[in-house]
Amino acid sequence: MRNWKKLMIAALIVLLIIWTAGCVEEWEVRTPEPETPAETITSTPIPTSSQTATPPLTTEPQTTIFNNEIEIIGDQEFIRQVEAALTLLKDKDPEAFSMVEKYIGRIEQGDHSGMWAYKDPPTFELTDRTAFYSVTWCASVIAHDSYHSKLYHDYRSTHSGSVPDDVWRGVEAERQCIAYQLNVAIKIGAPQREIDYLKSLDGTHGNTPYKERDW
Repeated sequence: MRNWKKLMIAALIVLLIIWTAGCVEEWEVRTPEPETPAETITSTPIPTSSQTATPPLTTEPQTTIFNNEIEIIGDQEFIRQVEAALTLLKDKDPEAFSMVEKYIGRIEQGDHSGMWAYKDPPTFELTDRTAFYSVTWCASVIAHDSYHSKLYHDYRSTHSGSVPDDVWRGVEAERQCIAYQLNVAIKIGAPQREIDYLKSLDGTHGNTPYKERDW
């Protein structure tokens, strides 16, 4: 009798083990793995109540006036970058900033970088690639093209007729603008790699047709 009871108890235990294993297997099948870990570290802090969230950027062109003088046309991010560059010039090299105010009336986001000195107002077209390389590079490039515009308008103010191309653009004009840009870059604290790059330029890029420029 005792052996029969022991056999019954052992059988019940085996059945209980089999039933429990089946439940666990069923639960594992029905519970999918989470698609992402439960805890995720973001690359940018999420704004809290003590922070102001940045408004969403728009691709629609916007227009703003910097320092009551310089019109900036582009998307919100472009405008912020150009404003930061102009502020850097204003703070670190006021003479260069005054040159920009005098010889560039508009800075406009575009497909190729180029100075339209003969437009009213004189307009500097600036690409995202150049503008967003760095704030210091953006600032020194704006100063560079203000010098192109200065060369154009200095000639125009003392001569009649049209302004010859080689007066304000071309290799020799580029070399003058590069020398000026280098001086400005040093004053505003540009990194050494930008200083070294400017020193390596020989002005021949000035012969690149506008539509072929990748800057």
